Amino acid sequence: MEDRPNTRQRILEAAGEIFADSGFRQTTVRQISARAGVNVAAINYHFQSKDNLYLETLRYWKDVAFAKYPAEPGTSEADEPGKRLEGFIRAFVFRILDGGIESRFGRLMAREFAEPTVALDAIVEETARPIFHLITGLVGRITGRDPASDTVL
Repeated sequence: MEDRPNTRQRILEAAGEIFADSGFRQTTVRQISARAGVNVAAINYHFQSKDNLYLETLRYWKDVAFAKYPAEPGTSEADEPGKRLEGFIRAFVFRILDGGIESRFGRLMAREFAEPTVALDAIVEETARPIFHLITGLVGRITGRDPASDTVL
């Protein structure tokens, strides 16, 4: 039996490719349905709208990228902040440089920041803000400064 991804996953994978290449505004639901091998009704059933499909696509590819390159690989809360920051930077760089499909999240995020959509606020809250707090917390511990101070920010 063929190990074929389910319909929702095929849609998210196709959407990730097309949104990363063309951007949100230039991508149509018909392009995504053709690439995924589904009809437009399947996209509407699973995602209700192009806006929601886009947001779920960003979330899906974030999960794919962070599964391969966690924010702090090989570190724990008990580790020295310098080691944790080094792990974060290493994972961040690998996510960017990875030539595989995991790099799709970086391309999607670059497009989102260059051409903001309705998904920007949610992505900042769910992804960028937690990373920002992680970094400022680590830098604050390394420097002995308050993470909320301007010198750490």
